[in-house]
Amino acid sequence: MSKTKMIKIEDTISTVSTRKNASFLSAAEAIEVSKCSTIPLRVSHSTKADLDKIIAAISQGSGRKRIKPDAIIRHALGKLKDQDFDELRSQTVSFSEIFNLEYLRHKGENPNINRDEFLGLILLGKVRIKGLPLGTK
Repeated sequence: MSKTKMIKIEDTISTVSTRKNASFLSAAEAIEVSKCSTIPLRVSHSTKADLDKIIAAISQGSGRKRIKPDAIIRHALGKLKDQDFDELRSQTVSFSEIFNLEYLRHKGENPNINRDEFLGLILLGKVRIKGLPLGTK
């Protein structure tokens, strides 16, 4: 027969953050989780691999403290410029948004055109959409 060890809630703080389903936490454990200063972040495997390569390159040499991924991410976030934000926005824009923007632009030049006629002009190749997201043709 195995013996059960009684532990206090303070002893479980380290295991609380490793639980996958937070709905099973007790009230005391939930309070401890909310005090935590880190959260999980999902990234692709290739992003994680790139981050690990950067960490390895920075940490080369003996006697150096291992840099944390958070330090690299915070440094990179500080380097983002308005142009980077515009580029990222253009990668997430939908085709319907592009169509609507181009329709409004074209309607400014030709006030008598409706959406159906504008779509027909695009399909016939008489109007070219200029605002396609990066990476599309």
